[in-house]
Amino acid sequence: MKKKVFYALLCAGLLLSGLEAQAQEKKKKGFGGFLNKVNSALNETNQALEDVNSTLDGTANNATKTGGVKVTSPTRNLKLEYKGNYVEGNDVVVEFMLSNTTDKSIGLNWGGGTAWDDQGNSYSFGDMEFTIGGKDVGPTGVEVPTEVPVKAVIRLKKVDSKAKAIAKITINTYQYQGFQVRKFTIAREDM
Repeated sequence: MKKKVFYALLCAGLLLSGLEAQAQEKKKKGFGGFLNKVNSALNETNQALEDVNSTLDGTANNATKTGGVKVTSPTRNLKLEYKGNYVEGNDVVVEFMLSNTTDKSIGLNWGGGTAWDDQGNSYSFGDMEFTIGGKDVGPTGVEVPTEVPVKAVIRLKKVDSKAKAIAKITINTYQYQGFQVRKFTIAREDM
């Protein structure tokens, strides 16, 4: 009889511990779901705060589109607008207008970047091939005044004669990295 009582108590204990484990698992899942919702809400809030912060400190992207050519600026302080291009010998000369959207002049120096054509070729350019307001964007720098757009020019040297378009240009200065110009046709006379 003692054995039967012992086995009955043992079975009841195991059954109760199994039920308790299931209840704790359900509790964890319910609490875990709550924590997942809190985490998701915190992530959304964090992203919104980062967006506000980048807008306030001027690091938010500023994109424009002219004639199907998308230009992205890494800052809201400067707006770069594609104006066109022409071929000069084996070089492609790309023209822009650069506008300072702040109430103070902005100095830029150490300019350069890379362009890629539709054939997969890349063309690096430095401060000697990058001018703003007719001045090289070199170590001494150039000034971008307020309220007056200035002409910016990039010369891509020895562009492949088979290239029909420039797929992308990335432009960097010491102060701002990541100006981008996307897809424009090379204006060749023989086309």
